[in-house]
Amino acid sequence: MSYNPNNPNGQATMADSAPVVVASNQSSLPVTVQNEPLDVSGSVIANISNETLPVVGNVANDAPDTGNPVKIGFRAESALPTPVATDDRVNGIADVFGRQLIGTIDSAMQVWRSANYTTQQTGTAMWIPTATKKVVVTYLSIASYATTAARVIVWFGASGDTTYTAGTDQLVWAGSFAPSANARPGAIISLPFGIFAATADHQLRITTDAAISLDVAIYGYEI
Repeated sequence: MSYNPNNPNGQATMADSAPVVVASNQSSLPVTVQNEPLDVSGSVIANISNETLPVVGNVANDAPDTGNPVKIGFRAESALPTPVATDDRVNGIADVFGRQLIGTIDSAMQVWRSANYTTQQTGTAMWIPTATKKVVVTYLSIASYATTAARVIVWFGASGDTTYTAGTDQLVWAGSFAPSANARPGAIISLPFGIFAATADHQLRITTDAAISLDVAIYGYEI
């Protein structure tokens, strides 16, 4: 079948089809597929076969969600992004190597703290977060030495709050150590998803009821 510009039945093959001319100032090309409109946004060019036609979702990150999701890629982040409002659409994120971030974090987000104590502690701050942030603990190591026994409590408390109140203050870990010349008890907590401070700006604190000697290491991040 040869090309007929006046063919009332349309074209039979691509080779015999009439060329489509797109205006140079046209920024989008509306297309209907199965009776539903398909908005293909981006730079529309005449020679489609040699170029890429960009396709984007209909809603940007941090905008109210609507319609059906299109994006399946992720956005690389080396720090946690600013949170959006409830019910807004958000980008899926990955670390800078493309590994999807679910419960883990990018290495640049990791924060660590360490301390050594030889005297009794009363709500000593071990981790003071950046203003408006929450501490998330993913790893805690407490090792005793010397021979003084004591109860050890790790908890979240507000600035200026140095007295732990059971059932009120947020507990992270509590236990008792009785070190001796032949024993050095300790504890290790390694968590895949972390313990979140319930309140922004609350500090990670330690309380002991005697002058126990301790080495403490903490890993986590802030949100």
